[in-house]
Amino acid sequence: MSNLNAGKIALAVAAAATMFASLNAPAKAQNLPLVGVWTESVHDAQGKPFAVIVDEFRADGTIHVRMMVTNGITDYVGRYEVASASTITVRFDDYGPKQNCVAVCLPIPPVVPMGVVQTMNVQFPNDYTMVINGEEFHRQM
Repeated sequence: MSNLNAGKIALAVAAAATMFASLNAPAKAQNLPLVGVWTESVHDAQGKPFAVIVDEFRADGTIHVRMMVTNGITDYVGRYEVASASTITVRFDDYGPKQNCVAVCLPIPPVVPMGVVQTMNVQFPNDYTMVINGEEFHRQM
């Protein structure tokens, strides 16, 4: 995977993370439009899709992000908090798998920082679209 593609994945996951992690008041999320399952397709410079990111924002303030690329799947879990109508904070606490074992086991580092609070801008142009720091996600029914 090129550095450009890795950067796009990291940005998309960070955007998702920012939407999902909460710090102190998860109950605030219960009636917000971000609660639900959202997807984003990540494309390379030629416009070809190379990753799909599925974000699940739960009403209890937890977030689950699944990043699927051609060579595997990585899951991230954390918490989110709604700071304002257009801002959320996210903190990822864990991810997996942490290693890839074929002939030998090699570590898989996370593409988003663990335990770090991130602040992101969020907009809802309509009931089915969410934009986080410029990355567009679509609600799944």
